[in-house]
Amino acid sequence: MCGIAGVVGVLPDPEVVERMVDRLHHRGPDDRGTWRENGAHLGHTRLAILDLSSAGHQPMSHGPMTITYNGEIYNFRQLRRELRGEFRSDSDTEVVLRLYAEHGAQSLHRLRGMFAFAVWDSDQRRLFAARDRLGIKPLYYREFEGGLAYASEIKALLELGQPTLDPEALRDYLTYRYIPSPKTVYREIRELPPGHSLTWDGALHVERWWSPVCETLISDMDEASERLEELLATVIPSHTMADVPVGVFLSGGVDSTTTMAFMDSPRTFTLGSDVGHRDESAAAREVAEHFGAEHHVFVAEALDLDRALATQPGLFDQPFGDSGSWATWLVSRLAREHVTVALCGEGGDELFCGYQWYRRWFETGATPLMKEISRVVPTFSHLGRSLQRRGAEGLERYAAFLSPFTVEQKRALVGPKIANEDYDDLWFFRDHWRDDLDPVKRMQWVGTAAPAARSRAG
Repeated sequence: MCGIAGVVGVLPDPEVVERMVDRLHHRGPDDRGTWRENGAHLGHTRLAILDLSSAGHQPMSHGPMTITYNGEIYNFRQLRRELRGEFRSDSDTEVVLRLYAEHGAQSLHRLRGMFAFAVWDSDQRRLFAARDRLGIKPLYYREFEGGLAYASEIKALLELGQPTLDPEALRDYLTYRYIPSPKTVYREIRELPPGHSLTWDGALHVERWWSPVCETLISDMDEASERLEELLATVIPSHTMADVPVGVFLSGGVDSTTTMAFMDSPRTFTLGSDVGHRDESAAAREVAEHFGAEHHVFVAEALDLDRALATQPGLFDQPFGDSGSWATWLVSRLAREHVTVALCGEGGDELFCGYQWYRRWFETGATPLMKEISRVVPTFSHLGRSLQRRGAEGLERYAAFLSPFTVEQKRALVGPKIANEDYDDLWFFRDHWRDDLDPVKRMQWVGTAAPAARSRAG
């Protein structure tokens, strides 16, 4: 990953971008750069993955266009062959810049990969920024009088002054375990949603450039399995394209095992646990031996709560409730001793119904008696919580499976200032809920069409 940052329009402080870049050093320890002209100041920190030479330095300019870019484009060599003129580097950054210079916003549809980038057009005095289809790479922005600032992480935007907390976003956190885009925990800072772009030319314009499509193309199981294997055999090796070592986070489960099965001589990394029933290292070791992987294991002792609480807020900048985030941080530290890039099985459970609620959906549904009893038992009792969840139907039932708190519990927790009766807690799920689909596909659609979500590593 790299770190991108910039301020366009009125520059509130000549040194603000320098400080923003300093806050992003951990994202790109290999290089650091800033670029400035009247009305624009861009910055970048680089984690070198392709073209490790200084030719890949950013911000990078081509004619009137200057880019700050974070990501990897897997078809960049093919795109490069289609572009005119000589190249100064062997980086995908230059391909993205040149492609945008020729095709503008339409260039997004030709990119295959993960990315967040911003291009300043000196001639038009215009900033264009975009985020990849699934939101793998993050991008935040903050408007202020006469200008706009953007960055890979919220912490960099705090250099423009302390923003105010958004009470509704805190309530969203109690529903989703994270704060869905375009919101953040701060009123003045927004997250560009997945598959969206923004333009700033004195005024801000945000629009969606990509939407997923929900249709069944193959209904025969054997044909679907064969096609899936063909896709995985193409996609996974393309994600290992790098001029640095690449590894895999291996749990021993289906998702990560499938990922490494399509790689050549992978290096694998597993986090073991001294709590027996949570330790997956034995299964991971067996998988690694089967595929002849160079395997590494780090055994984590009981959770060091003080250390976790001191570290996590600085990683995510806002409330984030993924119970696996600390384990991911630990195994990432292990992997970084050996590789620069690591793949994982993230997203497989959403696509292939790996979560328990896909099964629980078909268990006994709500009854009038269940609903009545749930109103009188203590809100935070085990029985009360169970009945409140089981008493829900439709979208509310889906949300009850995923949310850490029921509606009644949230009202009791947040108090009258945040417990606005008119606020729709399920607005984000509701945006993607499709009553026209069968129950399983409906849950898959919400899980994959609203993906930003749960991962903030990019």
